[in-house]
This record gives sequence, C-alpha cells and structure tokens, in this order.
Amino acid sequence: MSKEDDDTPASSLQPVHKLTRPDPLHELQLLRDLAIINERTEWELGPRPHQTAPVEPKRKPRLEQIARSSGNEIHECNDMNPTRIAMAATLGLSLSQPALAVEKPASSSRDIPKSVRSVIGNDQVVIAYQAVDSDDGRGKTVALVTRTQTKGPATSDPDYVWKAEFACELVVIDVIEGHATIKGRSRGAVNCDGNNRNKRAGYRELDENLDLSSGMITFKNYSNSTAAGWFSYSFFLNSGKWLVSSAKAEYHFNETDDEGYLVFTTEEASFPKDFGLIPMEDLDPVWMAGTISKHRTKSR
Repeated sequence: MSKEDDDTPASSLQPVHKLTRPDPLHELQLLRDLAIINERTEWELGPRPHQTAPVEPKRKPRLEQIARSSGNEIHECNDMNPTRIAMAATLGLSLSQPALAVEKPASSSRDIPKSVRSVIGNDQVVIAYQAVDSDDGRGKTVALVTRTQTKGPATSDPDYVWKAEFACELVVIDVIEGHATIKGRSRGAVNCDGNNRNKRAGYRELDENLDLSSGMITFKNYSNSTAAGWFSYSFFLNSGKWLVSSAKAEYHFNETDDEGYLVFTTEEASFPKDFGLIPMEDLDPVWMAGTISKHRTKSR
C-alpha cells in the first residue's frame, strides 16, 4: 500500500457502487434501456393488454401473526442478491406477456363495407373501426383508423419492424344509401411514429381504443414508452363539422408516494374552457401537449 493510500482519511471513503448524489443522466439511460427491452419483448411475445394492470393497494404484512399461524420463525433469506432479484423480475415480466397472436382472417361480420373501402383505398390497413346509425336514420356514421407505410423495407426484410415508418389517420365517414363521404380526418389524433402498439396492430385490433357515439368520437393511444399510461383526443359534431372537444393524458413513471402507492399524473384540456374552435384536420398534437400540461394534477 502506498503512502498516499495510508494518508487517505476514512471520512472521505465512499461505499462501493453508492453515489454521493443521484445521477439523473444514469436514471434516464436506465429508463431508455427498459423501454428498448419492453419493445423487443412486445415484438417477440405480443402486445401487452390495452388496459394498464390494476395497482394493488399496499398493505403492511402482519409478520407476528404469520409466524404464530405457521409455528415457525421468519428468517430473512440472505442468498438473494440484487442481481438475482432483477433477473427474476425481468423473467417474470417476459413470461407474463401473452404469446404472439396469429392474425386470423376477417370474418364477414368484420369486413369493411365496399362503400367505405372505395373512399379510403385498399392499400390502407384498418386497425380500428366503429359504426353507428346516423341521427336522421338515413344511414351510418363510420369512424376508423387507417395505417399506411410511408418509408422503409418490404415486410420480408428481417429488420422491417425497426426500419419501417408509418402514417396513421382517424377518418370519419357518412354512409347514406350506399354512398360514402369523408366528413373529417386527423393524423394528429393517432400516434404512429413512436407508438409501436399502433404501428404493429393487426386488422381491427384496436377497435376497443375507438369510441363512437352520436356526435362524439374518442381515440385512445396507449403508451408503450417509459411512461406507462395513455392519451386521447375527442371530437364533437357541430353544424356538420367535426371539431376538437378535449384532450387527456394519464400516466406514471413508477413514482411512489411516502406510503408506497403509485403516483399517477393526469393532464386535461377541453373546449371552450382551454381553447377555441379547432377543426379536426387542424389538431396539432405538439401544441395540444403543451396546453394540457398547464392543467396537471397528481393522484394515487
């Protein structure tokens, strides 16, 4: 041991692998690594359920009662190091994913009507579809989400999933006496750029994400990034035109409060309180994200 080592005061030594202060860049890198792992797992084993898993309330275990009922003392297991625990947690997460579903041919009850296909094109993949009777009873109002590839290799390419780029669009169509007319459309309502769930969804796989009623449409984008949750846009019919009604997001970063409960963040904005008349075609998701962020609340 050198003299310099002998002269080092004990108070200056730090425990191994323990930082003196949190490293935000390291934490962001860990979140990014987790997002990549989740993305590859979702591709190999299939998408996660649309709804976020329910959060079980945290309860303090009654160790004394458990010990009495079992008749044995409770001993701490010392052979589980953090590395093994992390590996076990990762394996459990992977095994909990549903198996990759084989897309089944669409049945006749789920086919897109020819009149609707005639206005959206046969090259569009319909990943969500809903239809209701029109208010006047003369026909139907149809809302659907289309996806088309805009860039990248053919589907036979091994790296197709990672290199291909897509554009998605929410389209509203009136069908009267077999004649279809597009009444509104929005690319900003559906995230097909960074959202892998929307990019990889099969034929009508996201029907449950699309809600259509008389004069109201809502599409919900479920997040698959480091923030677990969803965001949605709603539109209402006014004098024959579809306008933005509201935008809402709810998510969490695995942040917990002092009692160990998950902390959820909610952001929301609506017409006319927070913005004026915005045609469906003019929805800007970047501007809207800044608007709803001004109305943020947290709860567990």
